[in-house]
Amino acid sequence: SPTLTEIVRMEKVENVLILVNDITRPVPYEIVLKPMLDELLSAGISRDRITLLIAAGMHRPMTAEEVHDSLGDDIASNFRWENHNCDENLVYFGELSEGVPLYVNSLVKEADLLCAVGVIAPHYMAGYSGGRKSLLPGVCGRETIEKHHSLMKNPASRTANLEGNPFHWVMLEAAEKC
Repeated sequence: SPTLTEIVRMEKVENVLILVNDITRPVPYEIVLKPMLDELLSAGISRDRITLLIAAGMHRPMTAEEVHDSLGDDIASNFRWENHNCDENLVYFGELSEGVPLYVNSLVKEADLLCAVGVIAPHYMAGYSGGRKSLLPGVCGRETIEKHHSLMKNPASRTANLEGNPFHWVMLEAAEKC
């Protein structure tokens, strides 16, 4: 894969959106996010063109104190961050497989580069967490999340399984669209 610097230059990136997990999915952001932010800054992306969107799905928003605890004071104080709200500021990206309508936070559409930072671990419906799961359900609308989560009833939607898992495939399709 190209480096972030190469991607920024090749794609002429001006606005970066980084999806970060909410408090229900602890991640050592001070360790994993700082090098990424440093590289983006070195590649010429100005600090005010980088936004951290907290992928809360349908969970409550994080408080400022929780954001500082999660991201670290340096990152939380020096970069724009915003809580996702599944009922506001959504853009329709079309319909996904299984009849799932794709409503996503409008900041996703505005970004030239969309990144997700989190941990990858076995997940009881998605097979594994991480990446595409930060997008769907992380920054999607309530209708999208509810319709998508109905796929958990499928026997293939289970821990450590990606093969034939509709829960996983719809998330992957959403990530590709965005």
